Amino acid sequence: MRIAVAGAIGNIGTLTVAALQRDGHEVVGISRSLGVDLTTGEGLDDALAGVEAVVDATNSTAADPAETVAYFGAVTRNLLAAELRAGVGHHVLLSIAGAHRVGGNAHYAGKREQWARRWPDASASSSPTLSVCSSR
Repeated sequence: MRIAVAGAIGNIGTLTVAALQRDGHEVVGISRSLGVDLTTGEGLDDALAGVEAVVDATNSTAADPAETVAYFGAVTRNLLAAELRAGVGHHVLLSIAGAHRVGGNAHYAGKREQWARRWPDASASSSPTLSVCSSR
């Protein structure tokens, strides 16, 4: 299966890419350093050509909650729109268990934004969504 990993060079993305490759999948890495800017969408349509599934392992290092929410909101909107255009069949969101219950954490606020951007629009998307929540 041809699978794109958004955030492919981050901590979780690197491990995800390795596991998928080990299992015989063709992996398309998505990150700024690989020529794709998720905040603007530049390069995303080309990266998703022929992709059957996307794993969203994106991360943000921003400490400001508003900045983190804006980042994850833009990334999620751009990723889902490009998936729809490309006919991607599956979207897997990697998230954090209990993020919805923790206030005062910028990263968790951003992860909540990913959920808010994804699920209200699920009926408009061609991609069934699976959320994988992990604890540390």
